[in-house]
Amino acid sequence: MASKLGFLTTVGIIGLGISVGFVSVTAAGVPQVLTQQGRLIDKTSGKPSTGSLSIKFTVYDAATAGASLWTETQTVTLDDGYFSARLGETTAIPATVFNGSIRYLGVTVGTDSEMVPRESLASVPYAIVAGNVTGDINPTSISIGGTKIVDGTGKWVGGSAGIAGPAGPAGPAGPTGPAGPTGPTGPTGPTGPAGASPVGELLTQFIGNNGSPGAGVTGYVNITSGYTPAVNARAFVYTRCSYDSAAAGATIMFRVAMRSPSGTGGVTIGNQFYIPAQTAAANISVLTTNDDFFDLVAGQSYDFGVNFTGTTPTGGSGPDYCTGMVQVFTR
Repeated sequence: MASKLGFLTTVGIIGLGISVGFVSVTAAGVPQVLTQQGRLIDKTSGKPSTGSLSIKFTVYDAATAGASLWTETQTVTLDDGYFSARLGETTAIPATVFNGSIRYLGVTVGTDSEMVPRESLASVPYAIVAGNVTGDINPTSISIGGTKIVDGTGKWVGGSAGIAGPAGPAGPAGPTGPAGPTGPTGPTGPTGPAGASPVGELLTQFIGNNGSPGAGVTGYVNITSGYTPAVNARAFVYTRCSYDSAAAGATIMFRVAMRSPSGTGGVTIGNQFYIPAQTAAANISVLTTNDDFFDLVAGQSYDFGVNFTGTTPTGGSGPDYCTGMVQVFTR
């Protein structure tokens, strides 16, 4: 076949079907073909070639030599020398061919040598990478299915479902706020059970006397008897004993006393008080102080009285009477 002189030029947008509506986001996918158009002129006659010819298209990574990245042979029909071929329909173009590097298209007509120089593929064929964007994009906004998700300022305006990340860790506790107003007074609660008596509360007191014990009396003489405290207690005992005509030289001594159990138990005595020896017969009355006390046990019975010792009167009567007062407090 005679050598042909051809000038090859791309017309229209030819990368991955951009010319067939890539701008529509509803497209099912990006067509993986290029459109290559040109005109073949007979070198000898200078007239356009006619009929059908076999043309081989090859994409290289360099203007001369280099590696062949893709090749395809098609039979095209010429119209006044013009042809149009869709590259990639016979042999698919790998996605790695147009990766952003400059590529060159070589054309071989029939048995002729490959035309020189190879055609540098401009940016239009590189729309083939629009199926998977590998660089920056600069849209005025982004919409999907007619719904805007990114506005012109780059702010996300789409829904929040599906884009929220996992919950972050809890932040530090904030400062304590001011105290709130005092709430209303609540209802009065039920009365609680009675508590134990406080120490020092007066439980009871009583006064008794033993009449006239008579002369020569010694030992315990009862004033009051049969007291049984309900709780542990402390008894303070006071007595006053009076004598008529205590004989000269007589020494009379007595002490407050407690007996437990009542009527039969042993006697516990307190401080000693006495009427000193007299130089003449006299009427004498002696009062004990309040520092005599006895600790009592709950549930046990007690008597309170006077314990006499010493020399009793011989020249006169015995004690006319002894009166006692007992005050019992909690302890």
